[in-house]
Amino acid sequence: MLSSIKSKIIVLTLVLLCVLGIVVTGTAITAFYHDKELIIAGNNSAITAFEGQMNTEIAELEKNALDLAVMGEIYYQKGKQQEVGDFLPNKF
Repeated sequence: MLSSIKSKIIVLTLVLLCVLGIVVTGTAITAFYHDKELIIAGNNSAITAFEGQMNTEIAELEKNALDLAVMGEIYYQKGKQQEVGDFLPNKF
């Protein structure tokens, strides 16, 4: 079967194509798993940053709610409309 040069070249070509296919497939699988780990790490850092932003915004909303509650309590106790500067402390 491998007596002619043409058959030897064909067999060698097929073997090299198979080896090349195996190398490319192995490289693609390795890159896929490595990229998957990088994507997960990037998502974890993005979630951590978003969590920090949300905590800051929630703290600001709680402060604003407390300020509104104090203003409402003062308005309720006074029984009449006041100017904002009349009942706010002078710490601004």
